[in-house]
Amino acid sequence: MPKGATTRILFYNVGYCTGMQGSCRDYMLHFLRYLYTPKKVFNRVLVLINALVNEVQPDLCCFVEVRRMPRFLQPLLQYPVHIFRNKYGRRSLLSHIPYFRGNLGGFFARQKFPFHAHYLQHGAKKLVYEICISEELSLIVAHLSLRKKTRKQQLMELTRIIQSRKHVILCGDFNIFGGADELTGIIESCRLRMVNTLSDLTFPAMHPKRALDLFLCSTDLPIAHLEVLPVLASDHRPILLTLQV
Repeated sequence: MPKGATTRILFYNVGYCTGMQGSCRDYMLHFLRYLYTPKKVFNRVLVLINALVNEVQPDLCCFVEVRRMPRFLQPLLQYPVHIFRNKYGRRSLLSHIPYFRGNLGGFFARQKFPFHAHYLQHGAKKLVYEICISEELSLIVAHLSLRKKTRKQQLMELTRIIQSRKHVILCGDFNIFGGADELTGIIESCRLRMVNTLSDLTFPAMHPKRALDLFLCSTDLPIAHLEVLPVLASDHRPILLTLQV
């Protein structure tokens, strides 16, 4: 990439395209959408996601909680690269059960980047992508456990991966319901900084109260801008990072 160019990275937990926005009422009335989402709801969510991508024009779109459905890919085929893998890992029992084996994480990209799909040892959601934006910069995309003890183990695994990289952007749904203090270890060990501020809240989407979806970056990376986007297609809000290359 030419010096002075920018790279825009979108991270979004799309909540399996159920259209729920994170309210207790949503979960109570529509929890069956996790088993079957009506076509009109699914299509409405896809329209919102497609409009978001068309508006912000990211170079990389990173998604978690995606269902294996060809219709999800169609609005985003403007991106020549689209990579999606099962989020549990081949050795996990969940990856062989009909409903769960269609649960994916992945990314769309405007150009081909070398990448590696890591699978963590701990937790049910094991998939972690490492996308090589350049020889010296890796983008790592994760979706951590809802259980605090398991998140701690996963963060230790991520620390071991990141420590051998020169420059890193770590993004994902961290599920840090215990607060940002959960990230102190990986931030200090890997010389990272949290790009989000206390006002960059992402969950629940309807009335955000927590910053669960985050970007952590090497301290010397030139970050131009970070923005939480007011899109109500999921129970999380999307977050966009602009990196000055």
